[in-house]
Order: sequence, then C-alpha cells, then structure tokens
Amino acid sequence: MATTLPTAPARVSPAFQLDLASPQDVPEIVQLWYSDFSIPAMLELWPDTPGVRWWWESAIRQDMLHRPREKYLKVVDPSQGRIIAYGKWSLQTAQERGPRFPPWHPEMDARHNDRFFQVLEHNRARVVGDGRKNFCM
Repeated sequence: MATTLPTAPARVSPAFQLDLASPQDVPEIVQLWYSDFSIPAMLELWPDTPGVRWWWESAIRQDMLHRPREKYLKVVDPSQGRIIAYGKWSLQTAQERGPRFPPWHPEMDARHNDRFFQVLEHNRARVVGDGRKNFCM
C-alpha cells in the first residue's frame, strides 16, 4: 500500500524579526514579562498588581526616553504580530548608569529588593570590573 504525500506546500512561518522596542511596546513587554516570569521568587520582587505593572511601564519608558545608552530590543513573530521576547542592553558601566531602577513602588518589599539587587550589582562589578565591556546582567 503506497502512502501519498499532501499536494499543498507546507506552511512555513516567516523568520522572527529583531528590532528596537519603542515606548508603544511597553505594555506588551510588561505583559510578556508577567506571562513568562510569574513564579514565586519573581513575584516576591515584583508582585503582579496594577500599581507594580504601572511602576514597570514607567521605569521602562523612563529608560527608553531618557537613557539613550539603555537599549531595549524586541523579537517579533510576524505570523502572530506579537512580541515573543525582549531584552535590555546597557552600554554603560554601573557607575555611569547610576541606579538601575527608580524608587520601589509601595507594594514592593523595598528592603528585600535592595538586598537582592545589591548582590547582583556586586557580582556584576566582580565579573565586569571597571572595564568597558558589553555585558548583560
């Protein structure tokens, strides 16, 4: 018994597109973050509340509009017309950049967040040092 192959060509999705994100993309980026990172450890840092989502949107827009050396990249799936991934690329050292985030929203545990990010900044300084290297952390 012979097997027949379908005569219609297989549908192939177009390649993903990489581009700079814009302020208009911020609500979708925040939604994607919560869709992908709603695990207890992350929700301890950033509870999923309207106020903290507003904080996220404000922080990202602030970077995009007032920190030209902080670049947000997005990956778009053209078949869905949606952002499927994003990343923030900093072209500065921690000293040049200054504080990584604006003041914490009242619904966040400021002491816990400060301790957590102090460890990250310490490790970043240990790995990157004072040199000008492209490094994402």
